[in-house]
Amino acid sequence: MIIKRFLIIGFLVSFTACGAHFDSFRIVDPDFHQYTPRVVAVLPMANSSLKYNAPVKCREIFFNKLSYKGYNLIPIETIDAALEELGVNSGSQIELYTPKKYGEILGADTLIYGRVREYNTKYLVAYASVTVSLEFQMVDAASGKEIWSAGDKVFDTNLQHLKAAQAAAADKKEEEAGAIALAETLAYAAFKSYNPYIEKVVDKILDSLPRR
Repeated sequence: MIIKRFLIIGFLVSFTACGAHFDSFRIVDPDFHQYTPRVVAVLPMANSSLKYNAPVKCREIFFNKLSYKGYNLIPIETIDAALEELGVNSGSQIELYTPKKYGEILGADTLIYGRVREYNTKYLVAYASVTVSLEFQMVDAASGKEIWSAGDKVFDTNLQHLKAAQAAAADKKEEEAGAIALAETLAYAAFKSYNPYIEKVVDKILDSLPRR
């Protein structure tokens, strides 16, 4: 029966939400200001998700928001052109060279490394969720020392959209409840853009980065 299905789904949703865990962290070197970052290069991001375009979107949004912190940033296009000459075309190849090498090639004294930890939408009958989890590190190019790092995530579900379905189920309108639940889930999946979630995660992460 539809009502029983809703009870099962409710349990699975609770279990899924609890399992979607990623510890946020913020680390700022006590001597951060002694490094006085002047020219910063945001390198291509590594990717632990299954979405091939996730690092590109996340890097662009991070770059744009970082510019408001007062740092002098090398344009992404300039960075990518220089890295291509080294044979580095993605974040998965970024470990091929040392921070010092990147600093010399790019003319940067500070580098930003990043990783997409999670970037996905999950479905479970009448339930869908969006998760974006990112981490970034700021590294002194000359010494290779990490002077700042932070990571965080956002997690959102369509549970708030299922109230109508739950109400219909309570009134024993089982077929209507199932139809509403399915329609709400499909609409949620179809129209959700990752950009607002990326922006929210980046904002949370950059809160801990000292201004230039």
